[in-house]
Amino acid sequence: MEVSFEAFYQVLKEKSILYFSLNYQGNPDRHYYVLLDKGTEVLLFSVCTSKLDTILNFVKKRNLDYDTIVFIESEPDNPFSKNTYINCNSPVSIPYSEFKKMFKEGKIKYKDQLDDRYFDQIINGILKSRLVERRIKKLFL
Repeated sequence: MEVSFEAFYQVLKEKSILYFSLNYQGNPDRHYYVLLDKGTEVLLFSVCTSKLDTILNFVKKRNLDYDTIVFIESEPDNPFSKNTYINCNSPVSIPYSEFKKMFKEGKIKYKDQLDDRYFDQIINGILKSRLVERRIKKLFL
């Protein structure tokens, strides 16, 4: 059964975990993304990775707070099959029109909903980050 974009977008909410590729930081592989804010013109996501070394190097090189990394352990109750890390210093914005196009091309897959406690940690990490723009932080104040 094919779902229309409008129906999909209507049920999409903060904490939704989606799977798609944005060629994130030069990596064309698909990643999981957590929806942080569903705006009318732009959607805001955080990217998930299983590569701890990469994320630790990013934070260390920039002398950032380690609280800007959220760790989600692979457990039966969690949505990820591997230990997963979220770098709260680099939220990703996708224009509504581009997101709609990606969905219609079959490039977006819905995975699950993130637990409130992890979502709260992501928001706190964004607020602590020196790299996140003030306009983005204002969405969560």
